[in-house]
Amino acid sequence: MMLKCRNLSKVEEQKCSSFNINTNATFKAVMTNKGKIYCAHCIFTGKKYIGQTRKKLLCDRIASHFVDANKNHRKGKFYSALKKYGRGGFIWGLIEECDLSLLDDREVYWIAEYKTVEDGYNLSPGGVSWRWTTARIL
Repeated sequence: MMLKCRNLSKVEEQKCSSFNINTNATFKAVMTNKGKIYCAHCIFTGKKYIGQTRKKLLCDRIASHFVDANKNHRKGKFYSALKKYGRGGFIWGLIEECDLSLLDDREVYWIAEYKTVEDGYNLSPGGVSWRWTTARIL
C-alpha cells in the first residue's frame, strides 16, 4: 500500500507518492525534526539497506538515493540495485525516529540487527564516524 502524504504541497505529494513507503503506525508523512533510521527492502532479492537521515521528509532522502544512483555519483551494491530494479523494486519504511545524538549508534544497531553488511546492501557497519575514519585512512 502506498502512503498518501497529507498536509503537503502538490509537488511534495507527487514526490512522496512515487515511492512504495510502508505505512506502519510509526510512520508520519511529515516527521519531526529528529533523526530517522529507514529500511529499503528489495522485493526481487529480499535484501535490505539500512540508512539514516536528518531530512524532514523520508521521501526526500529516498529521492536523493535515486538521483545518486542514476547520475553514478555513488557506487556499490545498493546503488546498482536501485538502477537495476527501479522505484517499483523497493519497499521503504521507517524503522525508528530518535534524537540526533543517537542517530549513528541506532544506525549501527539496526545494520547489525538485520545483518545488512553480510546479507544485504550496506557496505559498512554504519554511523558517520565510521565514514570519517575510513576516509582519513584512505
